[in-house]
Amino acid sequence: MVRPLDIGKAEVRFEHSVPFSEAHGDIYYSRNDGLAESRYVFLGGNDLPARWSSANRFTIGETGFGTGLNFLATWQAWRQSAPAHACLDYVSAERYPLDREGLATALGAFPELEDLTRHLITQYPPRLPGFHRLTFDQGRVRLTLLFGDAAAAFARLEGRVDAWYLDGFAPARNQSMWTPTLFDQLARCSRPGATLATFTSAGDVRRGLQSAGFLVTKTPGFAGKRERITARIETSAPTDSETPWFAPPEPLAPPHSAVIVGGGIAGCAMTEALTRRGIHCTLIERDAEIAAAASGNPAGLLMPKLTADQSLSSRYYTEAYRYTLNLIQNLGASGHEPTWAPCGVLQLGYHEKVRASHARVSQRELPPDFARVVDAAEAGRLAGAPMPLGGLWFSGGGWIDPRSFCQALLDSAQGAHLRVVRATEAVALERVDNAWSVRARGGKEIAHGQHVIVCTGADTQDLLADIGQALTTIRGQITRVPVTAETRPVRSVVCYKGYLTPAVNGEHITGATYDRDELSGTLRVADHRDNLQKLHRVLPEWFHEIRPEDLDGRVAFRSTTPDRLPLIGNVPDTQRYRDVYGDLWKGRKPARYPTAPGLAGVWVSAGHSSRGLIGAPLAAEVIASEIAGEPLPLERELLDAVHPGRFMIRDLKRRRQAGP
Repeated sequence: MVRPLDIGKAEVRFEHSVPFSEAHGDIYYSRNDGLAESRYVFLGGNDLPARWSSANRFTIGETGFGTGLNFLATWQAWRQSAPAHACLDYVSAERYPLDREGLATALGAFPELEDLTRHLITQYPPRLPGFHRLTFDQGRVRLTLLFGDAAAAFARLEGRVDAWYLDGFAPARNQSMWTPTLFDQLARCSRPGATLATFTSAGDVRRGLQSAGFLVTKTPGFAGKRERITARIETSAPTDSETPWFAPPEPLAPPHSAVIVGGGIAGCAMTEALTRRGIHCTLIERDAEIAAAASGNPAGLLMPKLTADQSLSSRYYTEAYRYTLNLIQNLGASGHEPTWAPCGVLQLGYHEKVRASHARVSQRELPPDFARVVDAAEAGRLAGAPMPLGGLWFSGGGWIDPRSFCQALLDSAQGAHLRVVRATEAVALERVDNAWSVRARGGKEIAHGQHVIVCTGADTQDLLADIGQALTTIRGQITRVPVTAETRPVRSVVCYKGYLTPAVNGEHITGATYDRDELSGTLRVADHRDNLQKLHRVLPEWFHEIRPEDLDGRVAFRSTTPDRLPLIGNVPDTQRYRDVYGDLWKGRKPARYPTAPGLAGVWVSAGHSSRGLIGAPLAAEVIASEIAGEPLPLERELLDAVHPGRFMIRDLKRRRQAGP
């Protein structure tokens, strides 16, 4: 497993409102006029905004996000001059991220950017390593923050850049960033004809860029500085991959139509992500209403998954959690807020192993606005009722009504770009005239489009037989429990081996059971008893007089995979996979193999198990970005970890499937 990206703490003081890095002994922007410097060096050095005047999309890459001033200057110019239909991707690496307070202080010196600053700070992530996707202006502007060393971060990026802002502290004060490795990664991620601008003219930087394939020019610097560098690269550097079998497909150009099968959280999030990009979508749901299956539960949790070893699953769901919270904020800002409560989540240390894991997690010095370890006394104050144990506190977490979440996603996508077909079951996919036809029983066409995305959870095997074999169906039963005098004060979600929500409409939701390959939809008293017993092991005084026989609840079915990570991305062409990769067991070098032979235009988002509310929205953003040919919001290793073909590749390496 590739280690997570490494970040450090920004040590900043302010000199007459200009931020100064103690660690690097350098200022973040010019004392003369930081905003004018950004416009001259980076926008002017890349001939922006003239170059995006007729673009459908444009991608800017940056080293050194710093205060975000370059981003805000670019965003402002984009608002003023870009075509109304165009989208901007801004990808920026930062090894020493500022916190929100530092960002607000630094940007407070630029009142003309006040509105943009407020939007940025609202979504700005905690100091956590990895990729963070933020969306602004109803999807016209996407900011992907790569918190980590620039060279390492761009090595994990899938995407092509049109213009580079080579920023950061001066080469003499930050030698660890300005390296040949970084310049090679800039070349790898460049689109043919990409440009580059930087404030420095240092010889090592000039020679390093030239060695990586850039044509370098010296031009006059800002505010009396003698020279700076601009550059251009005519051809993209070759891309070497250790996992070519997981490489994203080349986008079908230009994407204009898609069919999404499944109206749960995965399908509704997929619909929102695609319509936000102007792609016409048809959503097919077999039931009369959306969110009628697993997404129909009255409440679901919003919390990350933290492990002491920073596993792939933990890293994915941490990034997904942050993305989902921002998505909910954006829905609310556009007038489509779902029913939810950011009341915090308390994960109790209910077992010795859990407490030991919490202790190891606390050693990572996580930002307190993301997660922190609390003792029993503080846990009780936060939850609103006495707690026998401490645990992990997630202040931004809470609960959400999944059905209202699905409806909010669809409401935000309403209009010319969306058609919803209910009470209709899709049973077959057929390739017709370079598009996909989705058919009902008897062969009647329901819809057709360039792309089809299967988001049918436990029923994925019905449309994608080979991929669906990796999924296991999980039966889960929740229990509705009436509020009592002891539980009425509870104001946060409390997690143990199960979970309990605060009271809503006079009742709590607790659960859920976890039964593999069990297909009965009938409520069971034994399952209500099991849900209460899990609670009583930690909080024995709660609901002790309630009889399981008197309780109501709900049964739903989820799907999971052997490694507990979802299936996200382009669906493999299984026979071609066997033909091309059938000799992987011989241990030959990856460079010998071509990139993944997938089914053109067929995608899957499934296997989200009990974490679909936080995992499915980021999965939708990944697939939508691949379809639209944008930089992807996940690191290469995490993309590999959720690829739909990973179990097939694993078996071919172990010679479990016959090759050619």
